Amino acid sequence: MNAGLTAFVVVFLIFSLFLYLIINGIKNLLNSITITKSPSPSPAPAPAPSLSVSPVTITSDGIQFPKPSTTEGYMPNGNISCKKPEPVDRSNFEGGNMYGNFSDYDSFEADRLKTIDEKWGENGWCKLAGVDEENAEGFMTAYQYHDGDYNAPVWDFDTKKCVFSGDDTPYACVYTEVKDAEGNVIGVENNKGEKLEVKFYNDYKSGKLQAYMEEKGLGTSMKYLINDDGKLELHKIGYDDIPAQKMVIKPGYNYPVTFMLLSTVITMVDNDIDMPATGIPIKFQTLTEDEIRTNMQTDVVDV
Repeated sequence: MNAGLTAFVVVFLIFSLFLYLIINGIKNLLNSITITKSPSPSPAPAPAPSLSVSPVTITSDGIQFPKPSTTEGYMPNGNISCKKPEPVDRSNFEGGNMYGNFSDYDSFEADRLKTIDEKWGENGWCKLAGVDEENAEGFMTAYQYHDGDYNAPVWDFDTKKCVFSGDDTPYACVYTEVKDAEGNVIGVENNKGEKLEVKFYNDYKSGKLQAYMEEKGLGTSMKYLINDDGKLELHKIGYDDIPAQKMVIKPGYNYPVTFMLLSTVITMVDNDIDMPATGIPIKFQTLTEDEIRTNMQTDVVDV
């Protein structure tokens, strides 16, 4: 019995030693092998955002945004005009009456004809700027970002030319309403075919207009908010005994199309909404400035 037990222990020890040598040899072999991993490929850069369809819809009923927000925004003021001054009756000057800055009919009429020639004569600036004479009543504005003093006007009312666009493009800053054959406003562009909303969007989004916006007050007089229905509203801040007011913007009805586009752009940037390279499609009729002003007074309500 003792001999058998002794033999078993000896065999077990020999087997254990043999197994240990095998395992240790395998471990040494693995440790001697250097594994070289192929470098992981760098992730491809994310593609630049590209839109084929505008997330914002503009119709004569208003400007529809995809979601409600309380982000504020602001717009610049000022416009230029290619309107032809209307003739008046000589009787307006009888009895020493003043008509505008004129005390006699002949002086008024001479100035009226001179103004028409400056705008629509052979070298009239409205004609050279590419304005459609049939759309001369449409709203116009001058806009161009420049690196100089942001208070400096981009339009020279004396020379009737853009200040910062150079002698070769003296009317590139002039944006006017473009209409189709049925009289629908289908865009606001300059004579190079550049869309106002795209130009303004790129400048505002890149922060170029920050100083200009701060100079305009940044909410001291008006702001733009998206209401619970997703429609863009104009808000006027109240002061003293005058209450705060608001109005749903309806382009061409209670708000000029050009200013509507600027307010839309500001709201899009503030809400991180991309602008398609081709701008925002629009097509609707627009009223005259006087009619728009009347409708604004009617549609504004106290907040």
